[in-house]
Formats: sequence, structure tokens, C-alpha cells
Amino acid sequence: MSRGVIPVRESLDLAIQIARGLSSAHARNIVHRDVKPSNIIITNDQVAKIVDFGLARVVATAGSTQSISSTGTLPYMAPEQILGEAIDQRCDIWALGVILIQMITGSHPFVRPNKGAMTYAILNQPPVALDVVPQALQPVAYRALSKKAEGRYPGANEMLRDLEASLAEITSSPAPDGE
Repeated sequence: MSRGVIPVRESLDLAIQIARGLSSAHARNIVHRDVKPSNIIITNDQVAKIVDFGLARVVATAGSTQSISSTGTLPYMAPEQILGEAIDQRCDIWALGVILIQMITGSHPFVRPNKGAMTYAILNQPPVALDVVPQALQPVAYRALSKKAEGRYPGANEMLRDLEASLAEITSSPAPDGE
């Protein structure tokens, strides 16, 4: 799924499909914990499939699962994953937010020259490049990338609704060049 900049409508369509897949996993109390572009397969029919549930964990309750060690891939890890804190489905929401911004802008919202700087940015700095994200989508991106898990969508289903609303709003507006 690493294609550089993807037109906004196509990015939203893919993000909606990914959110549906995560919603299905979350409904079964499964947290993927390693959502990233290489774990998203796009079929020839433009259908997004989430793969590699190797790090996934079943959350016994609606609460959190304690992360024994940092699991995941740094550029897509939520702050609580990096810190080794208890995690839940909101770490998958964070990763989807990163992927969404990456699809639309062509760059990672916390890209830095090394792991230490990237870790610091994920934990302490606002995402970059959100100014090129359509206005209708910015609240979704900011909420998905909240540093505190409590500020994020509680699950993929809630993010899915806002992604669909953003797509409807963007689709009803005239398309700028390149969309």
C-alpha cells in the first residue's frame, strides 16, 4: 500500500474499508497492534484487506490489555504503545490516522531523521502536514492522532461514521485539481 500521494476520495474510501475491517476485529475484542501500510493489502478491485494479525491480542473485557513490551512498528505505534502502557483498540485508531494522513499527503505526520526523534515527535509534537488535508477531514485526523488515548475515537466504528460523513461532504463539493 505504499504508493505516495493518493487522491483524497480514494484515500477516504480505503480508510473507510480499513475502519470497517478494524471495526469487525474490535467487535470481537481483537486489537491488531501493528496496523501499517505493509499490513494492508489492496486487491485489483481496490478492496482493502487487513493482514498479519500476528501481534493481535484478544482483550478480555472492554478495558485494556497490558503491553508487556513495546509491540508494533514505531512509525505507526500510538504513544501508549511506545511507553509500554496498557493498550486497547485506540492504538489501532492511531495507526489508521497515521495511514490516512500518509495516503493524502504522501508523508508520515511524525517523520523525523531517526528513531529517537520520531519517538519524541509521536509523544510530544503535533502531526505535520495536516494543513494540506481537506477541512472536512481535519477533525477526524486530529481526533485519531490525539496523544491521549481518551481523546481518540473509542473504536473503529465511531471513526468509520466520521470518515463516511467526511467523504459525503467532500463528494458533494466540487473536486479541486488532482482529486
